[in-house]
Amino acid sequence: MVTEGVTVRCQAGLHTRPAKLFALAAQRFRADITVEFEGRQAKGKSIISLLQLGAPKGSLLWVSAEGEDEREAVRALCELLRGCD
Repeated sequence: MVTEGVTVRCQAGLHTRPAKLFALAAQRFRADITVEFEGRQAKGKSIISLLQLGAPKGSLLWVSAEGEDEREAVRALCELLRGCD
């Protein structure tokens, strides 16, 4: 398992658009992906699950992946969140 922390930079936090982009990107990987915020976990491939985290701008999220492409998944998904405006 690989885990990395990333700060949400999206102006409105992890809202619909970035959650959709994250889930679609996560679906390209075979690894199981989870996102944690303040002790709550979300399935990284589920838009609804990600939205339920309610993570505002500046939040620290922990992105984890377990599976054959776990390193690539975590790297790409954290970059996606870092690049959000």
